[in-house]
Amino acid sequence: MKRPRLHAVVLAGGAGERFWPASRVNHPKPLLEVIGGKSLLEATLDRARAFAHKDRIWIVCGHEHAGKIRKASGLPANRVLIEPRRRNTAMATAWAAQRIAAEDPEGVLVILPADHHVPD
Repeated sequence: MKRPRLHAVVLAGGAGERFWPASRVNHPKPLLEVIGGKSLLEATLDRARAFAHKDRIWIVCGHEHAGKIRKASGLPANRVLIEPRRRNTAMATAWAAQRIAAEDPEGVLVILPADHHVPD
């Protein structure tokens, strides 16, 4: 049996109100260094790289944070998907799935929120 092509979809949207004042408009929640000297985004990308090829790692975020998220992630511009409107987790996931399916109809998505701490 052929192994599926795994795509890591990092959800890095949301305003992060519960983290305010640490998280704010100019410093979004995924860029907070919460534990271990890494940002939440960095830690999530490390988890993604453990199973997904670098060409199959995606980030979904809002337009207000896209530049900072793109810079912090080091991903190519076409791998940072900017939500047309903020509509929460289900819509961000469905939107990413539609975009990825257009490129890789047989791909399997793994959804990774960028605001979780996952210990070893």
